[in-house]
Amino acid sequence: MSDIQITTITFRNAISRSMLPLFRGAVISSLSRDNILFHNHRGDGFRYSYPLIQYKTLGGKASIVCIGEGCSAIRDYFSGFSSTIALGDTETELFMESVREKSVSVSTGEEMNGHRLVRWLPLNKENYEEYVRTESVTGKCAMLEKILVGNILSFGKGVGIVFEDEVKCLITDIRRQYPASYKGVRLMAFDISFKTNVSLPYGIGLGKGVSIGNGTVLPDRQERDDADTVSGRQHLR
Repeated sequence: MSDIQITTITFRNAISRSMLPLFRGAVISSLSRDNILFHNHRGDGFRYSYPLIQYKTLGGKASIVCIGEGCSAIRDYFSGFSSTIALGDTETELFMESVREKSVSVSTGEEMNGHRLVRWLPLNKENYEEYVRTESVTGKCAMLEKILVGNILSFGKGVGIVFEDEVKCLITDIRRQYPASYKGVRLMAFDISFKTNVSLPYGIGLGKGVSIGNGTVLPDRQERDDADTVSGRQHLR
């Protein structure tokens, strides 16, 4: 069993999912000093590791979820915090609603815990074609479950956790699948319910694009999708 720190900052500002890249860019631009954890770039390349600072819409509001080392980085950010950011070409004032800090135990166990995953991007160009070619629903689920196990292992590696037991996943419901775009590539997004023997913290991301709100883990019992986008007129303001 390993404990990780998670800090969730929620602003009162409403935000649509499509605006998360702008929100991320605005926060990065407002930093008083550079920190790679905010943007995952190193020189001309990338920091190829699990993002420890993730920009999200939770409950329809602009939020930042920080994990492990990202919690220390966000404290540095708020030490010189300016509530005014440049959201694209628009100057915007952020209104703080809450800061929640908690220590979460992450481990494998015998019990399979239920979760939901919203706007999960499991496929790349190559395995998307394989997924489409697979005719069996059982085969498609088995493929997605294998990818989900890999996503959880990548999360563990990124936060310094080595799971003692085999990681297991069972997709119990594909609630929705729909076209999505990430880095200019046409992909497929999934909203699913699943069970795993890993005690996953709520609010973290799994899969591709987690730094901008994709693949958010939520409690399966929750009826309302906290990661749903708000209406078009309720943009961050």
